[in-house]
Amino acid sequence: MNPRRQYSIAVAIAILAFVLKPAANATEGGQSLYLPGTYNDFSAAVFGPSGLYFRNDFFAYHGDISTAPIGGRVFNDVDQRVWLNWLKFNWQSDIQILGARYGAAFTLPIVLYGHAEGFVQLDPGQARRQNDRTGIGDLYLTPIQLNWRWNDHHLTFSQGIFAPTGSYDRDRVFNLGRNYWGFDPNLSYTWVNEKLGHEVSVTAGYLFNTRNDDSNYRSGNEFHLDFLIAHHFSPLFAVGLPAYWYKQMSGDNGILLDGSNLGSFRGESAGIGLAILFRPKISGKDVSFTLKWLHDIYAKRHLEGSQLMLSVSFKMFGD
Repeated sequence: MNPRRQYSIAVAIAILAFVLKPAANATEGGQSLYLPGTYNDFSAAVFGPSGLYFRNDFFAYHGDISTAPIGGRVFNDVDQRVWLNWLKFNWQSDIQILGARYGAAFTLPIVLYGHAEGFVQLDPGQARRQNDRTGIGDLYLTPIQLNWRWNDHHLTFSQGIFAPTGSYDRDRVFNLGRNYWGFDPNLSYTWVNEKLGHEVSVTAGYLFNTRNDDSNYRSGNEFHLDFLIAHHFSPLFAVGLPAYWYKQMSGDNGILLDGSNLGSFRGESAGIGLAILFRPKISGKDVSFTLKWLHDIYAKRHLEGSQLMLSVSFKMFGD
């Protein structure tokens, strides 16, 4: 197939996946275990040579929401600021399963600074609440990664698991963890043509949430879609257009502390931004630096704001 036609088809698929939304709006706190826009990486579905890879992500976010359920209470005018750092170790092997290469990953999130404030509804009136926290967040485990490749096409299935390791107290406005398990199967596709320098990467996932026993609240299940359209000007430098779309597919379920039922509280949001990749050699190693900025262009019952993400990754050892 003509490379330009391949590129046009891949771009069309990405745009259609973003526009043609599944028929179904946020979870507890007006946010999610899934952080919007963090899955739209350069070469999202590509496996490198076998070995152990390390990646560090710094993530800064500021957003707000008019109304959100937090800790069994309803809060108004919630404002949140957070600085996160992820340490990710990714093992990619030549072991074959179902014709695919096998891999696994472990991600440790560290909250460098987290702050939230809002007005809790009382009877009568409301009161302002706020708090800051730092520490370890919810671990993200990926025990299964399966990667297939056909020429310029790459496909990776991964099963992610969020473990509730972050500190939680239902009386806080901001917590390090969300106090429930999440199961996040993802399917990533990348088409990259080295001759033309074009790339399209798409990741779709469906997040299954369990109940937060401390707040007696179960966040609904969530669909998330991240994609990136990019051009590689050289092996060292690339520029991309990242975007995401998130939609809660089932309503929340829970009784508030005052005995009332919040009803089917659902969230939806979408964002778009800019990404830059720089990949020099340092001490003989290929090191990737990625700078990404995303801004929410739409949010319904979900935090709305902007994020900045700076990443560095390299291969620690292997073939």
